[in-house]
Amino acid sequence: MTRILGLDLGQSHDPAAAVVADRVAIEPRGFIGPRNPNFKARLYVRAIRQWPLGTDYNDIVTDVLSLESDALVVDFGGVGRPVVDMLRKQAMLRNYRGKIKPVQLIGSSGRATVKHEQRGSHVNVPKVDVVTSVILAEQKGILRLPPVPEMQQLLKQLTDFRMKITKSANFQYGNVAGSHDDLVIALGLCCWFAAKFGNLKPAVWCG
Repeated sequence: MTRILGLDLGQSHDPAAAVVADRVAIEPRGFIGPRNPNFKARLYVRAIRQWPLGTDYNDIVTDVLSLESDALVVDFGGVGRPVVDMLRKQAMLRNYRGKIKPVQLIGSSGRATVKHEQRGSHVNVPKVDVVTSVILAEQKGILRLPPVPEMQQLLKQLTDFRMKITKSANFQYGNVAGSHDDLVIALGLCCWFAAKFGNLKPAVWCG
């Protein structure tokens, strides 16, 4: 089993959110969603968390590190850099067993690349790859959701999410006015990581 935690860090107008998912081959009970018997491994969302606007990042770091995971895939954009520094420091102090995997979301015209810095490595990933990984997981019948109240908020954000093509022929993703996409991005980070590194070898691109 691989336990993945996707973390989208909110700012002044957007809340922070986390989704915890297990990549397992055995079918647990109590989950909903399409089934595809041809796939041995599926992605089961175990927890959905959304912090209120204005929550102190120190509190978010403490909460996140209380959730066990093998890979903590965190959005590295915006406030991501200092928060990742906090996560790395606190993870070391707490002997956190998971690997912290920062991901910088870039435009759809880019390509996935690894960037090495003195403070650690991160990977640049087109946002289109992260978002479409959720769609592909659902279409393949490998994404399973828990029947919990928080799931309704996730489903609403997925419904409100939009894609458009810019004049320069790039894909642009975002939520409709008045809604948020934090849970969508958090789930997308889980799905993307599971698809790329489901063989339990995430260290190939990031230390």
